[in-house]
Amino acid sequence: MKRMIALSLTVLMVVAVLAGCAPANSGTSSSSEPAVTKAPGIVKILGSDPALKTAPENMAVWQKVESDVNVKLQWELIPVTQYEAVVSTRLASGSIDADIFNPVQ
Repeated sequence: MKRMIALSLTVLMVVAVLAGCAPANSGTSSSSEPAVTKAPGIVKILGSDPALKTAPENMAVWQKVESDVNVKLQWELIPVTQYEAVVSTRLASGSIDADIFNPVQ
């Protein structure tokens, strides 16, 4: 009886290992690469507001970056006069949630 259980477990383990080594795309496909559609990632940017005439999210360069990289840029602009105090406070408290920001000198 023990021999039969050991043999069954051995066969089960071999089948599991072989199944794990099988190619991921075992079905037939007409193209070499599967079509993958992913929701855009979000990148939070903290910056100073130098009184721009156009908001960054409306600038062609940032729209091009968003479309090329498939990312959504979320801007938080702080007045230049308050930027250093806001960033220093957030860094000291550990509450800065921006992915990109200019560190205070």
